[in-house]
Amino acid sequence: MATDFNDRPMPIAAALGFLLWLLMLSASLVETDAYRFAAIFVAIYGIWIYYRIAPRPAPSFMAWYCLAWSVYVLVRFAYGYFGSPNLEHGSSEWLYAFPMFFGGIGIGLTRMRFYIEQVLLAFFVLAALFLAASQHWWVIASGNPVIPLYHNNQIHGAVACGLIMIGAFYWFLHYAARGIRSSPYGLAAAALTPVIVLLCLISILGSQSKGVWLALLGTVPVAAILILATERRAAIRFAVAALVLLVAGWAFLFRERLWLRAGSTVEATLGLVRDYSASQSLSAFLQQKIASGTIPESMNARLELWYNACELIRQAPWFGHGNFWIERWEQTRYADVGYYLMHNGYLEILIRHGIVGFLALAFMLAALVGMTWRGYRKGFVAPAAMQAYLMLLLFFALTLLSNSNNRLAIGESLAMLTGGVAFYAQAMERYTAALAARAGKEA
Repeated sequence: MATDFNDRPMPIAAALGFLLWLLMLSASLVETDAYRFAAIFVAIYGIWIYYRIAPRPAPSFMAWYCLAWSVYVLVRFAYGYFGSPNLEHGSSEWLYAFPMFFGGIGIGLTRMRFYIEQVLLAFFVLAALFLAASQHWWVIASGNPVIPLYHNNQIHGAVACGLIMIGAFYWFLHYAARGIRSSPYGLAAAALTPVIVLLCLISILGSQSKGVWLALLGTVPVAAILILATERRAAIRFAVAALVLLVAGWAFLFRERLWLRAGSTVEATLGLVRDYSASQSLSAFLQQKIASGTIPESMNARLELWYNACELIRQAPWFGHGNFWIERWEQTRYADVGYYLMHNGYLEILIRHGIVGFLALAFMLAALVGMTWRGYRKGFVAPAAMQAYLMLLLFFALTLLSNSNNRLAIGESLAMLTGGVAFYAQAMERYTAALAARAGKEA
């Protein structure tokens, strides 16, 4: 029996969906694989719903595109695995096949649209509790690094705090635009957001993650300009001013600690740019700098990783090495660096899938953003949600310059949510059009 698109889910389905969506968001709080299984269940549920809802639009071009890309990744992985005497499985190769779930997650989200406010409230309550419970006040005060929330290392936790902070701020802006007192959810957002933002800033400071510091300082001004350019409400402008002042005050108050941790890296980076001459071989220049001993240890390790990655990219620039890359890593110049993480998310893609794969994924991301933007223009995505979507992607893209966060639980879950929201926006438009067409025929 077909289900109408505008019917609410049965109570048991709503409760299960509520739990699954919380688990999908949980990767930012606790670094486990729970989000992955939740996303798969949501996608399966979405596909099941797709075949039960009437009317049922045909799959879109992007649905087929994401599926085709995922099939390509899986076939290539199988070729590398069964074609290698060592059954080479690479490292974190499966995440590139996750676009196959985007469409199902999007359809699943259309069914949970009636309960999104409750899901977000529960998530941000948990975020505030987890942030408070995981603080290491005395360790941070002593200047030693901490691991924020419940993650495997300090960089992972810092990135998660940045994402939570941005999400909480736009959650508040959504209700500020509608009137804080008009809803109990607005009052909750007004109470929780300052606490979450403050605790996230403290955790990010304590993490001593230079890449996240720079990503945050790069994202907040862009977010402020975008909001001020599109909003005229006094409450929202006040909130933006408060956020900018808070982040600026945070940077000023802890400037000595920030510079103590990041200053040598900034100076070394500027020195690299200053010393490099276009007439000089970049390969020879990097070898010279790595051997010089003048580069800070953590940055020197990154230069070795990036040099190795560029070696692999030069060997197979167009289509990459697939899951064979990890075998060939052993023949690179600095194979003894001790890491298989490139500490750059873009290089991770290029060594596996080359320029063609990189462009294919860039097109996919651009299309997903376009689908979400179209949903915003049609009224299916709230203005604050649209800006949150863009700023979360910007922040994460900046963190990828210095770390392979796309290989982490937070990166995978953000990818699932990015694709899911885009297909939700498209599904809302297509189902609404189909319902209008059916109503026109029946009239």
